[in-house]
Amino acid sequence: MADAITNAMLLEHMQAMRSGLEQKMGSLEQKMGSMEQKIENVKMDLQDFKMEVREGFEDARLHRRALQEDLEATIKLQAKHDSAISRLKRTAAA
Repeated sequence: MADAITNAMLLEHMQAMRSGLEQKMGSLEQKMGSMEQKIENVKMDLQDFKMEVREGFEDARLHRRALQEDLEATIKLQAKHDSAISRLKRTAAA
């Protein structure tokens, strides 16, 4: 009789433990699903960030090109002005 009672109590205890473990597993599965969603969100954010960086570099490249063109035009204009000033000085000296 003692063995039957012990077995019954042991069975109840094991069933309670099983139920607790199943609840914990369900909770962990929910957390894993939540984490998977967060990972997907991070991946999407990373893709957006990569695109923004690419666009930023492209904008910077275009801006640098425009600055280079402006610099070259300024150098040419400065050379023309220097030439004109030089002619005026020669004319004024003569």
